[in-house]
Amino acid sequence: MKKIGRYEVIGLTWQQGGSEDPLTWLEAKAYAADLNRDRFAGRASWRLPTVDELVSLLDPTPHGADFCLTPVFDPRQRWLWSADGRTFTAAYFVSADMGFVAWRDMTCAHFARAVSAG
Repeated sequence: MKKIGRYEVIGLTWQQGGSEDPLTWLEAKAYAADLNRDRFAGRASWRLPTVDELVSLLDPTPHGADFCLTPVFDPRQRWLWSADGRTFTAAYFVSADMGFVAWRDMTCAHFARAVSAG
């Protein structure tokens, strides 16, 4: 993997803004499917990122009011769904403001930020 500054470049294109509102996990998956249908940014390979992909964006040492997520992303999207399910009714999310991974019931509402390979 190539590094730019402290961030590894893993060949992914990230959606800068993500969903406008928090979504359930199934709604977040549908959101990514809608991006593909609409060919958002000329791509048809959008999906929810894995936990590992989301964690690759986190800065390990936030200071003061800084987020763990690089400021190029929308700071109001603090909790982001991953594509990774935990059980039939729960999935993993990443906290961009506190820098941790946890799981929640799929009916909880978190933001979606899609990723595209290549």
